[in-house]
Amino acid sequence: MSEKPQEDLLESIISKSVAQQEEARRAAPEDAPASPPEDQAPPPPPEDGKEAPSPNKRTAVYRYLLVLFGAAFILLLLAYFIQQRSSETAISDLRDSMNLSRAELMEEIDGLREENEQHKATIQELEEDKAQAEEERDTLEEENQTYSQMVESVLRDREKGQMLAWLERFVREKDYLMAAVGIESFNGWYDWNWKVPTIGGQAPLPGQQARYRELRQEVLDHSDYLLAERNPRATEENPMLWITLAEDEFGPGELAAAKKLWNILYYPTDRLNYAAHHVEDFYQNEEMMNTLKNGAFRPSTLELLEQIKKDLILRGSLEEDEDGKVTATVDSDSTGTGMDTLHGESGGEQADTLSLLKNELAALQEEYTKLEEALQSSESTGEELKSRHDILTAFAILEQALRDKNYETAVKYVQILAQENPDLGIMNQDGTAYFDNQARLAEIITLLEKQGVLEPGEVTISR
Repeated sequence: MSEKPQEDLLESIISKSVAQQEEARRAAPEDAPASPPEDQAPPPPPEDGKEAPSPNKRTAVYRYLLVLFGAAFILLLLAYFIQQRSSETAISDLRDSMNLSRAELMEEIDGLREENEQHKATIQELEEDKAQAEEERDTLEEENQTYSQMVESVLRDREKGQMLAWLERFVREKDYLMAAVGIESFNGWYDWNWKVPTIGGQAPLPGQQARYRELRQEVLDHSDYLLAERNPRATEENPMLWITLAEDEFGPGELAAAKKLWNILYYPTDRLNYAAHHVEDFYQNEEMMNTLKNGAFRPSTLELLEQIKKDLILRGSLEEDEDGKVTATVDSDSTGTGMDTLHGESGGEQADTLSLLKNELAALQEEYTKLEEALQSSESTGEELKSRHDILTAFAILEQALRDKNYETAVKYVQILAQENPDLGIMNQDGTAYFDNQARLAEIITLLEKQGVLEPGEVTISR
């Protein structure tokens, strides 16, 4: 209430009191007893001897009472105005406090918005790093595949030369049993169809192919272990043969022993453990050991088998006890380089390059995993900040709606905040108190229920 209406009210009250006094003064002579005529005697005095009050004295008393009541009324009005002014001051302070709380909320919202933008930038950088890591990983995988194919081709070509060297040795030593089993096993490597791509590695060199066919023909001419027939794809330039074993020509255990020995010769290059297990099987098989005694193999072949056993023991892939029993070690390295006395070191450079690429790929994969974890953590933090930002924004809109008495909007946002209402624990600017969003929301719900826009218990806060 402003000062001017208050002054007008006071003036109105005083004017009314004065008018009432004037009216009473005019009415007093009419109501008072008339003075006695001159020809009449004055009334006798009262019997008790007291003098009767005059009319003027009674009028003064009435005026005094009116003034007293008017003053009391004015004092009451002044007390009312003072109380009203105090109430307005308190309301103003509450509004200032609410505005301050809103300012703190807006400041917190701005801070969260900036932090959210920073996290978005971090997420963008991590996504770029992730994309770069994926690109590098794909490149390394392609290089790894290329080198793997290259190493595989080199190993296959080395195996061709290695097997041809063993075949050359057996034919030279006239061990046609071992030579025949080797020719049947590797005929597809050397008797190659030029119109069909080879499986594993490149086609054999013309000199290798020619020498293989010479050795094959010598075994066919000097033994009955092989059966040969013309390949339908053979030509004059490429006289290919189908080769099978004449199993009836082998004695008991001879064919199995020869195949086992070829396995031993084939694997030491890269799989010492595998070769050691074959040697263990050979020496623990009584039927195969009998073939060593009945003369099925040439003495040079027996010496070769014994030398292989000693080399594997020396490299730790085999153990031999006092009784001569050999046992393959369980924890031996299966990726050894092979026996230097029997095999060369070709393909080592390619193998080293492949190993280096695998290590780089593993390190890159580990880095990629760390980037994935960092990205997920940043995304989680960003989502949390966004949630806090949304809640604070909703509170700011709710507070503004209450100040504007827009209860429809207030009810809407109360229902939204009540569904998911975490404890934000926001510190005020003075650093001593916290904005308790749950308590504030409960106060607002109570206020809206009193206003009649919410039914009691219609909205509850989820804890």
